[in-house]
Amino acid sequence: DYNLNRHYETKHVQKYKNLTEAERARASEDLLSKLQRQKGFFTKLHASKDAAIRTSFVISHKIARNSKPFSDGEFVKECLVDSVAIICPEKKEAFSIVPLSRRTVTRRVEDIAGNLEFQLKNKVDHFFFSPGSGREL
Repeated sequence: DYNLNRHYETKHVQKYKNLTEAERARASEDLLSKLQRQKGFFTKLHASKDAAIRTSFVISHKIARNSKPFSDGEFVKECLVDSVAIICPEKKEAFSIVPLSRRTVTRRVEDIAGNLEFQLKNKVDHFFFSPGSGREL
């Protein structure tokens, strides 16, 4: 509270001291709306990056599941971007940021495999019967 008050007094007091109550309220509303627009911009940016990463995981999973080389991700991305440029040019940028390099596909497949292993171990820990003995634990 002290730091905020000190900042206001050193940086902004001259700008706002001659404003009436109504002008001060309007200036406050303007600043709040500006802040909300900035937050909205970063939220949209974050959402588009999340969508690109999810898309990367889905495509990487399909590449691995069909036993295709991981370098096919680059080919798939090229096809996606070219198709979108024809069908929906305003969305081309959204598809061009999808990470599908060979290294990225490799990491995605490793992450998926690690997650599957974790899920399997978690399920095995909750078995009622021992998987190898045929007897109850």
